[in-house]
Amino acid sequence: MAGKVELFIISKSLKEEDTGALKNILESLIQNKADLRDKVELFVEAGYAEVSEKGEGSKETVRILLISSGYYEANCRDMENEKNICMFFKDGLTLDVVRHAQECGAFGVFPVDRFYGEKKEYAEIARFETVMKRVIRNKLASYYPESEFSKSIDWKVSKVDDEKDDYLSLFADTSTHETMVKTRQVIRATSVYSGCLKDFYGKVESNLKKLRELETSEKQNTREAVDLLKEIEKCSTKMEPSFRKPVTILLTGPTGCGKTLLAEYIASELGFDLSKRFAKISLVNTPENLLENELFGTFEGAFTGAKFRVGKMVSMAGSAVFLDEIGEIGASVQAKLLTYLDDLRVIIDGYSDPRGVKIPLLLIAATNRDLQLEAKRGNFRNDLYQRFSYEIKIPALKERMSDFRYMISYLLQKKNIEQSAGVVRISLKAIEKLESHDYPGNFRELERVLKTSIMNAEMDERNIVLSEDVVI
Repeated sequence: MAGKVELFIISKSLKEEDTGALKNILESLIQNKADLRDKVELFVEAGYAEVSEKGEGSKETVRILLISSGYYEANCRDMENEKNICMFFKDGLTLDVVRHAQECGAFGVFPVDRFYGEKKEYAEIARFETVMKRVIRNKLASYYPESEFSKSIDWKVSKVDDEKDDYLSLFADTSTHETMVKTRQVIRATSVYSGCLKDFYGKVESNLKKLRELETSEKQNTREAVDLLKEIEKCSTKMEPSFRKPVTILLTGPTGCGKTLLAEYIASELGFDLSKRFAKISLVNTPENLLENELFGTFEGAFTGAKFRVGKMVSMAGSAVFLDEIGEIGASVQAKLLTYLDDLRVIIDGYSDPRGVKIPLLLIAATNRDLQLEAKRGNFRNDLYQRFSYEIKIPALKERMSDFRYMISYLLQKKNIEQSAGVVRISLKAIEKLESHDYPGNFRELERVLKTSIMNAEMDERNIVLSEDVVI
């Protein structure tokens, strides 16, 4: 005989509406969970004597009593050997209720008068259901394999094979609501500016293409490069009212929390083609002189061995540039960025005009540092920090547990497709193990853990991820 859990609601000292509310919640819970449906039986009994008369049943049966605090107080001696008890109280939690719960080792204490009527609280009902599911499944675990209690990997989110956007990590749960509201406000506020950038890009696209071709040409024509830059400047001058001040966005948050993804989301929502009009530049572990050349470009004669180089700021004119980890840059690059943010002028080493070239673009930067604190320490220019038009903070993954299962579901499907794996399910124990970790590496770490979990399941020729596959 397979193991079962018997739930007994002891109705004595509970009102009829109390008993009815508990019964309805538990019946709905059992019926809605396929893995519990045939493994749990629910009874309503007047008192403990009626439960005792049923006997211990088979060895495979585990009994759980649902009683009121008042009933336990009156019958505690008769129930000394009972270990699986859930206790209810009404009209507020008291010290006596807590003491009774501690005496009997209750696995849960709940306000039953919050399960129905005018005082009904859905949060309390959800908490009760969560505890009951956990306890029942733990009891049944002695009789069934871990794989018996599992979910399809698409139980929360359905991902199709050709889906390209990975914006699920921006899912607006409670903790990210403020982040996403502010993001939408920034998108609305910058939409006109971004539209002007699109018009500008259309006018200079051919010139930008020619500049990039000159950069890779065996025989670089410096004169032609200067002429092309002047043509671009003429266009930006004609559109002067649209580009008096740059629009700059700063994204802050810990490493791996999704700053790059949010930058791509913002650019995409503003109409930038991510394949042509969006460039990510990592500012970490790059020597300052090389980084300066990559960002702002050079002309022959700027220094020994210098050649013409367009630089990302110029080559992405009319587009969006994402500077990742801006808190890592040195004083020289900070100074040039400050000059740019003052009047949109890119200073190119060796260029004939020391004022540089006016290049309008959307600048998005990200950092895992506290730039205000870094400014106080003298590591980052405060005037540069103050030039950012908008700042958006992204919370760490451990602050986002209310949508954590959505991310697990989505990433399992994503990694399953990427790895051409055949995983279709994940056990509840594996999910709970994933939820127990703090993820100092945030979203990026979660991706790595799930990728490894799928690989481990595949190596054991299983189509289900078990807790043993989750290596944290």
